[in-house]
Amino acid sequence: MGIGFGPTLVGLVSDWFARSAFTGGDFSLCPRGRPPTGALNAFMQSCAGAQATGLRHALMVMSLSCVWAGVHYWLASRTLRRDLETLYVPPGSITANPAAASEV
Repeated sequence: MGIGFGPTLVGLVSDWFARSAFTGGDFSLCPRGRPPTGALNAFMQSCAGAQATGLRHALMVMSLSCVWAGVHYWLASRTLRRDLETLYVPPGSITANPAAASEV
């Protein structure tokens, strides 16, 4: 999930933050984060700055998902030993024939 959908999600969130950080008008004037050829230096810097800000904020937001996942792993670890003792059935301990198991 993270490897397949993670980069796409980071890109979408990055573009969303870049649009809100862009001060030069419409962010669609900066396709792929770059201004059109022949643009003024200030416009070029504005596009680059908005793109950098968007990526920085997107990576910070996505880092929070690691904390969220870590909390859930920790919560699961609190009952892991008990769950293994009560629910785990070792391989080979169940016979394939239920009738033979009832005779034992």
